Amino acid sequence: MPNKTTSSSSEVLKLPPELRSIFEQDYPRFSDAEYARRHAALARVMERAGIDYLLIVTAQNVGNATRWVTGWPGTNEALTVFRPGETMTMFVEYYNHLPQARMLARGIDVRWGEEKGIVRTGEELFRRGARRVGVIGPLAGPKWKVLEASFALHSLDAQYIALRMEKSEEEIAWLRIGAALSDAGMAALIAGTRPGMSEHELGNMIERAYVGLGGSTVIHFIGSTPMAAPDVCVPRHFARRLRVLRALSGVVGLFRPGAARLHR
Repeated sequence: MPNKTTSSSSEVLKLPPELRSIFEQDYPRFSDAEYARRHAALARVMERAGIDYLLIVTAQNVGNATRWVTGWPGTNEALTVFRPGETMTMFVEYYNHLPQARMLARGIDVRWGEEKGIVRTGEELFRRGARRVGVIGPLAGPKWKVLEASFALHSLDAQYIALRMEKSEEEIAWLRIGAALSDAGMAALIAGTRPGMSEHELGNMIERAYVGLGGSTVIHFIGSTPMAAPDVCVPRHFARRLRVLRALSGVVGLFRPGAARLHR
């Protein structure tokens, strides 16, 4: 018998042709031209601030500049040394994160931080002759002090946020993909909700609509309440196990799964 053709994720989401090629990569990544645009924008920020090197920080999954500049999400810790025209060096934790970081952060010298990434970063900055270092991201106080002993540090968080406010066409395209994944989850919620379901079951139904297509959850808050005596002013952050739904009219929710945590 002939094999059945499986619809691609793009076809399921009904994405227009111009979005399909970027969505169907093995890993979500912007084009080299888009990263070059971002690096040039950072170079202008550094020039205005009189900075000779930039340290980009992610810690405990907080700080999205690492992903914006390199394509690597950052995970436990990522410390990236950046200067226009030079190869970036990024120190990552943990060791088992190293192979995939090297895969996603193309063209970057990715090294293991050896559980002392801030020391290794300081050594790299010193080797390169850094003096005035701009910092973007959550560099903790003790680590700031380690570097401050050798370099003049300046926070550039506000300047980075200003850069993110103006989206490129490619970034807008990814936002459209994220919206399509979110729509798939909302459509599943509307079509599949039944009396007697718990909020856990509703969350599972939402996620099953987009995880298999390549999306992953950022948030989805769900609240259910009897309309005769409502007790939910906003959807709750954490779902209840109690089976609470009595009628479809009693479902309220705020839901935003995001698109594979794509460069938000």
